[in-house]
Amino acid sequence: MVSRMVQPDKVPGPCIVPSILPPEQIFKCSYRLSTAKDSEFPLAPVSLNITKWTLQMVRERKLTSAAKKQQSAVTAASDFYVGTFYTLYNHWKDKKCTMADSGFVLKEIEKRACSNVMNMVRRAVTTL
Repeated sequence: MVSRMVQPDKVPGPCIVPSILPPEQIFKCSYRLSTAKDSEFPLAPVSLNITKWTLQMVRERKLTSAAKKQQSAVTAASDFYVGTFYTLYNHWKDKKCTMADSGFVLKEIEKRACSNVMNMVRRAVTTL
C-alpha cells in the first residue's frame, strides 16, 4: 500500500461530516480541523486513545457480538474505531472545543464509547 500525504486544502467545502461521507473523507476533514488555529483538534492523541479503547474492548470481549454478526473480529474492531472517531470528531466540531477541553472531551467520549460499544459499531456501519 502506498501512503501519501493528505492535503487538507483538497477537501472540498466546509468539513461538515454527514453520514454519507466515506471514512477517508472524515479523516481528511479531521486533519483539516487539527491544523485550524481556532480548534486545535488533537488528531494524534485522539487516534492513540481510540486505538487504546478499541484494544481494550477486544480484550474485554465487548465486540464479540459485532464480530459474530460481521463474521470478522477485525471488521468489528474497525467499525468501533470509526464510530468512536466519528462521534469524537462531531462532538469536537459541534461544541467548538479547544485543547483546553481535550481531557474532558476524551473522558466523556471514552465513557460513552466503552459503555455503548454496539452504538459505536452501528454508527460506523450507518456512516459507511
